Amino acid sequence: MASERCPGCGGFLAEGLEQCLPCKASERDKKERAKEAADKRIADKAKAIESTIGAFPEVIRETDLAQLDEKLRKVIEDYNPSIRESWVLFGATRVGKTRTAFMLAKKYSEHMGLPCTFLTMRKFEATIEQSFRDKRHSDALDKLVSVPFLIIDDFGKERLTERLAVDLFAIIDERTADRRPTIITTNLTGDLLESKFAAIEPNLAAALVARIREFFRRVAIF
Repeated sequence: MASERCPGCGGFLAEGLEQCLPCKASERDKKERAKEAADKRIADKAKAIESTIGAFPEVIRETDLAQLDEKLRKVIEDYNPSIRESWVLFGATRVGKTRTAFMLAKKYSEHMGLPCTFLTMRKFEATIEQSFRDKRHSDALDKLVSVPFLIIDDFGKERLTERLAVDLFAIIDERTADRRPTIITTNLTGDLLESKFAAIEPNLAAALVARIREFFRRVAIF
């Protein structure tokens, strides 16, 4: 009786074998590599979620969806991370803007497996100032432009300088052009924000607000 052939390579098989030893070893290697890749994806996703949660202040990390206003809960529940939307959350102090941003960021990381970067305006200012001292300003801007998901908290609250105004515009301009998700929280409406920027950098004010109005989904929180 003719010897059977290996289904993998077509070579002749020894009696009683269903697959030759080299093909069997190759198949085992493929399965091991697939498992390693799957394990890495799970580990990377867990790391991204941990990084996102850890970026926020402890009191914000304790946010429970049930404690938020019904309107905010619906915003979070309806959010689809795969659409790559950007958001501007504006309203009075202590109404849940940062908590809402946190829940949106957490949902993004859980769905996409990518980390979110959270910066208050104070930290943003410190990052820019440090980048100039280190002579790595361009690198710092490139990083903020390219992170998967960026949150700028209390936008417009800090003392605005020409340097900050120019950098904020550059970051928002490039991120919206590439449709990288961005969340801005602010106490200022579009007109007030434009007035604040116009006092420092008149040429950028209208363009900045125009991009926010065009590319950001706006949610008023009062």
